[in-house]
Amino acid sequence: MALGHLISPSSIWQIILWYFPCFWFNTLNLLRQVLGIEIIFALAPPKDSPYYEIFEHSQTSTAHVVSILGRDGSRRGQREISLQGFMGFGGKAKYGYMIKSEVVGRRKNKEMCRTKLVSNPETFHIAKEILERRAKGETCYHIAKDLERRKILTPSAWDSYGNLLESEKCDWKPSGVQSICDDAEWTYLGHYVGNRSNPRIKYGEYRGSYFGRKARRPKSEWIIFRNAHELCISRETAEKIVSLRNMKSRQHRQPSKVHLFTIECFCGGRFI
Repeated sequence: MALGHLISPSSIWQIILWYFPCFWFNTLNLLRQVLGIEIIFALAPPKDSPYYEIFEHSQTSTAHVVSILGRDGSRRGQREISLQGFMGFGGKAKYGYMIKSEVVGRRKNKEMCRTKLVSNPETFHIAKEILERRAKGETCYHIAKDLERRKILTPSAWDSYGNLLESEKCDWKPSGVQSICDDAEWTYLGHYVGNRSNPRIKYGEYRGSYFGRKARRPKSEWIIFRNAHELCISRETAEKIVSLRNMKSRQHRQPSKVHLFTIECFCGGRFI
């Protein structure tokens, strides 16, 4: 709560608050109805006033409170939209899917549209083929090379709405195949996952970096809506892909072998 002066301890508290454009009237109604606090606006003090420092701190505190309230309200709206089967949290369409916009109503003489994931007829069968081949044990490298040999367009050749951007981009990479397989247990199994990525910093020295220096949030913070769209593979196929990924992770986590002559023998001035 921004700083102010308490006038009288009546049933409705009255607080003098310097005017801030970001402090909207919905928040004022919330304070009045829930907390019994009535806000009275006053003009901002001049810079040479002893109250100006209080005004500055009040502005910062108020902006922070409004930001939290707005974020929580936005998150509730996103949840409600997602429960209706739409993409409440936004994001790009995974390979094999595309975003489709639907009109769900009107507000103030304007159409209200919501987006949802639907299968892309041009790429859906290719995504299914990639996942099924990976579930059988074929490596991402060999899958990528085969797709490149067959002149199959890469995911970056399409936008999220199913429009073709580049008609000759067929340079598949193993990392691109792996990215598809990493989402086998979520999007390709018919589940919509929101709140998965961290936002980027917009200002300052670290502009463009992710909050917390990580692109993905912890899995405990993900918001998952199951059976939100058409699934691409069976649950058994997804489980096989996850099993192969976990097996590979465990192999990489094993400690490397310490050989007998480690730190004892040298080659050209370097340790072997």
